[in-house]
Amino acid sequence: MPVYLSDNAAGRGLPDYCESVHCQNGGSPVTVAELEEESSTKCECMCPLLYAGPNCERETYLLIPQFHKPSFLKHALPPIDPVKGLDIDISFKSSSSEGTILFTEALNSGSFLMLYIENGLLKFRFSCGHQTTIFME
Repeated sequence: MPVYLSDNAAGRGLPDYCESVHCQNGGSPVTVAELEEESSTKCECMCPLLYAGPNCERETYLLIPQFHKPSFLKHALPPIDPVKGLDIDISFKSSSSEGTILFTEALNSGSFLMLYIENGLLKFRFSCGHQTTIFME
């Protein structure tokens, strides 16, 4: 479950009881309410990719990545040459009839690209800023 580096619970607006949670290797303290979308008084570490354990202290090997709500993977791309473009190959297997596979957007332009599953159908939605187009299979 990747998240961003922070060991300062107070700086992130987290409750005082999260100050005792010391995440390692880029892990971030979060309340269980953030993880399960309900109220809670528990705090734990969200570990970045390839780390696990109560404090993200253990390296792990990734064979087949798996995501569950509210997991995500965030990856920043370098600037892309508009003449050369960018090729992306994606393989996935879903056990859910709903969910986002890929989402990217260009800041300040309204352009975006989204690959998702809705009601069991694979959908591809994109916009270059003015119109939105949807393809579905």
